[in-house]
Amino acid sequence: MAILLKIVYNILMYQYIIFDMDGTILDSKEGVFNSVRYALNKMGLPDPGDTVLEDFMGPPLPESFSKWFNLSGEDNEKAIQTYREYYVDKGMLECRLYPGMKDLLKALTDSGITLAIASSKPEPYVKKILDEFDIAGYFTAVSGAGMDEGKSSKEDVLNEAFRMLRERDGHKCRASNILMAGDRKFDINAANKAGFSSLAVTYGYGSIEELTQCSPDHMSDTMDDIFQAATNIKPYM
Repeated sequence: MAILLKIVYNILMYQYIIFDMDGTILDSKEGVFNSVRYALNKMGLPDPGDTVLEDFMGPPLPESFSKWFNLSGEDNEKAIQTYREYYVDKGMLECRLYPGMKDLLKALTDSGITLAIASSKPEPYVKKILDEFDIAGYFTAVSGAGMDEGKSSKEDVLNEAFRMLRERDGHKCRASNILMAGDRKFDINAANKAGFSSLAVTYGYGSIEELTQCSPDHMSDTMDDIFQAATNIKPYM
């Protein structure tokens, strides 16, 4: 078995995969939509409808509230704090793992790949959700946004995940053997900027048009596709 694992490890396309969370590992739309609507109602702002709320899936909250409701300064901060009132109480766990995700994470780690997360969601929330769905053990590094605006962009959290992996594995962890998997342009653009390979998943919240414009190295429709792109091995199922 050790010999087999060594052979598999040596032919892997990538040694590390950094996953986005919302829209890639789990479908969190219900909790995010409910949290935004709660905040808007509390602030006396109109419900913009699902099309606008879709744009909250991926970018940092300050960016989305500013873009769609022209909020800034204290008003933007109030919207975020009100959002979190609902999110921490209920919305955080109004989500589900995508079908087959847990099997994929196990197959990737069994093949010798080190997994990490880089999410625009605040880091304490990311860790609580991972624990809730019993998948925390698959991830060597977890990087999420700060509770303030100190670490909020996708580039920030992705670079922090890379730093954590480098701290653990040293120069063995190089940009050339890292794959970033995500469902929005923010994920793919951040990966491209960092010099990582990028994988766009098409089952999440980004449109095919949005994703293809970012020129990802891989596009995957299913869990099997992700496994094959990451390992260069036929699907595990």
